[in-house]
Amino acid sequence: MSIYNRILFESDSSDPQKQKIGPSGLSLFGPTIPVEIAIPDELARYYSAQNTPIPPPVTGDALIDTGASITAVDLTVLQQLGIQPVGTANVYTPQGSDVQELFPVRLMLSGTAIVMRLKAVLGSQLRNQNIVALIGRNVLSSCILVYNGPFGNFSLSI
Repeated sequence: MSIYNRILFESDSSDPQKQKIGPSGLSLFGPTIPVEIAIPDELARYYSAQNTPIPPPVTGDALIDTGASITAVDLTVLQQLGIQPVGTANVYTPQGSDVQELFPVRLMLSGTAIVMRLKAVLGSQLRNQNIVALIGRNVLSSCILVYNGPFGNFSLSI
């Protein structure tokens, strides 16, 4: 089992003497993980067989969202990678219900050996939140998440 740990300090100073542990960093930014989003393995094999260049993964932060039933990826990332939708799903948000397209992706936690091959993620507008993905309960159901608010850190075991 792989473990990802992150402490979000209350100050943004790069000087370790000025960094303070506490809840404000985690409450301000949330439990975010640097990720790489790539085309699914099947599409990579198809591109290779056709001698088509494989688009490089898109990097950014993913927010762990226990309120999301399914993982979502920003639509501009999916378009940049050239991934086509494989279906639709009804989505329920505080603003009401909507129908969104589903896409297959390969999601990797940057700097780890953790790779998730997801057959269907929602395509959503996320860039205005400075994230490229939301990690939903469909992924979290196979993880252990420890959110330590007072200490300002979280751990995710996959």
